[in-house]
Amino acid sequence: MHLKTWQHYQKTLHGGARRAASSHLQEAAEIIRGVYAEMNLGEPDADGILNISVSFDGSWHKRG
Repeated sequence: MHLKTWQHYQKTLHGGARRAASSHLQEAAEIIRGVYAEMNLGEPDADGILNISVSFDGSWHKRG
């Protein structure tokens, strides 16, 4: 495959992946806002930012 051909496909795929990710993240944000409103867990601040609780475990990348 020629370099220019590869770059064209890469650019096309990258744009599609970014649009898909943006769409999914927007949908997830709407769902979270709905759940928080339904359960009376908090309202967005003046900037529209909703403070949510997040937990993660970083030990998955450690062996042993």
